[in-house]
Amino acid sequence: MNIIHFHPSLKMANRFVRPLLKIEKFYNLKTQLVVAENFQSKHKLSIIKFGLNFKNILFFPYRLYEVYIFLKNNNPQLLISHNTTSSLLPLLASKLLGIKNRIYFNHGVPYVAYKGIIKWSLYFLEYCNYKLCSEIITVSNEMKILLRVFGEKKISIINNGSACGINLKKFKNLKLNLSLKKKLSLEKNDFVVLYVGRPVKRKGFNFVIYLWEKYFKSENFKLLLCGCDNKNVKKILNYIPKNIISLGFVKEIEEIYNISDILILPSSHEGFPYAILEAMASNCVVIGNDVVGIKSLIKNNKNGYLIGKNDFNSYVKKIRDLYHKKELTKKIRKQAFFDVKQFSRDEFLRKYIIFIKNIQNS
Repeated sequence: MNIIHFHPSLKMANRFVRPLLKIEKFYNLKTQLVVAENFQSKHKLSIIKFGLNFKNILFFPYRLYEVYIFLKNNNPQLLISHNTTSSLLPLLASKLLGIKNRIYFNHGVPYVAYKGIIKWSLYFLEYCNYKLCSEIITVSNEMKILLRVFGEKKISIINNGSACGINLKKFKNLKLNLSLKKKLSLEKNDFVVLYVGRPVKRKGFNFVIYLWEKYFKSENFKLLLCGCDNKNVKKILNYIPKNIISLGFVKEIEEIYNISDILILPSSHEGFPYAILEAMASNCVVIGNDVVGIKSLIKNNKNGYLIGKNDFNSYVKKIRDLYHKKELTKKIRKQAFFDVKQFSRDEFLRKYIIFIKNIQNS
C-alpha cells in the first residue's frame, strides 16, 4: 500500500506524523511525507508549497496543479492530510484524481477561537475538508462534536484520542536535573511556572506576560517560556523582567517540565494540547482555561485546574494557593499521572495500524 502524508510544518510533522510513518514502514507499507517548508532533514521527504493563507490565495490554481501532478506521478492508495488550513489542496487534488481513500486528519477545529472574517474563512475550510475527504480522524470527542455539524461522514478517534499518543518512556524514571536548575539560575525555593507554546495571543502568551509583570514581581516566582524568546517578551513589555526566563525552542523538553511546578495554559482554544500530556507525565500541575480542547483532558480539581477564560484574579489566586500549600498538589499529580497512561503511544500506534490495515483490506 502506498501512503502519502501532507503536513505543512516539518517541525510539527516530526512530532506528530513521524511516529505514524515509522509504524507504517515497520509493517512494510510504502509511505512518504510532503511538507510545505524548505528545511534540511535527515529523513526523505518532498516539498510542495501547498499551505493556504490570505497572502498566497492567488497562487491557488498553480499550487493545485503542483499537488495534482505529484499525486498523479506517485499514485497513492491512501492520502492522509493533516492541519485545517493546509488540507484543501491535497484533498481536492486527490478527489479530482479519483483516489478512493482520502483521510482528513483533523488535529483541532480552530474556527471556534476566532471572530469575523477569520472565523468564517476557517469554518469554510473545515466544511471543504469535510466534503472532499472520504473519512476523518480527529483527536478528541470535543473535536468530533464540532465536526458533526457538517454531516454524518465517518469520524474516527484512534485509541483515546491525540495525534500519535505520548511516548511515556521518555518520562519514566526522569530525575530532577539539578545542573539544569543551576544553569537557569533557579534557587531551591523558587516556584517555577512554565509556558509552552507559540508567542501568539490565541495561545495566551500576552496574557501570561501581563499576568507575570503585574502580579508576580517577586523573584521567588520564576516564569519559564518554551517556544518564545526575549524579543517576543520585549514586544509586549519593552523590557525583560528578571524573573522571566526565555528558552526559545526546546527539543528535549522533558527535563524542563520536571523542574517546573506548574504548567500554565491560558489558550483561547486547543485541539489536543500535548503540553498537558507532557506535564501530566512529569508531575507538573496544569492550570488552564476552561475552553474547548483543554477541558477534554483536565478535570477540575481532580487532575488539574480549570480557570475562567482570561480571569486574572483566579489565575493569581490559584498560583499563590499552590505556592503556599504545596500539599494540595499531591492528589492532583497522582491522578494526572494515572490519567495520562491512557494516551500511551505504543497503544495508539497499535490501534492506528489496525485502522490502516482495515483500509488496505477493504
